[in-house]
Amino acid sequence: MDVLWADGQLRDRYLNISLGTRAWGRPVARKFVQRVDYLIGAATWKDVSALQSLRLHRLRGHREGQWAIDLNSGWRLLVAYDEDENTVTVEEVTNHYDD
Repeated sequence: MDVLWADGQLRDRYLNISLGTRAWGRPVARKFVQRVDYLIGAATWKDVSALQSLRLHRLRGHREGQWAIDLNSGWRLLVAYDEDENTVTVEEVTNHYDD
């Protein structure tokens, strides 16, 4: 699956885990890299949605069109996929309770 980035900081935090560790802490940064690796390795969005351990869920309200993937202790990775189901955009890493 093709992965696009909403901003360069997210890409940099994926490529250099120490940047992610400084931003979110080590457990969240490690899980972020693991989840993005899974997105890259998946063939289609259906493969992503089939893996129950991601705890993937559709968001509503002002986040309509985005999906959340659980990371660690309330932290989540927000993504959106294209209609072709072969491209996903990494939108944001957020602490659910700070939204």
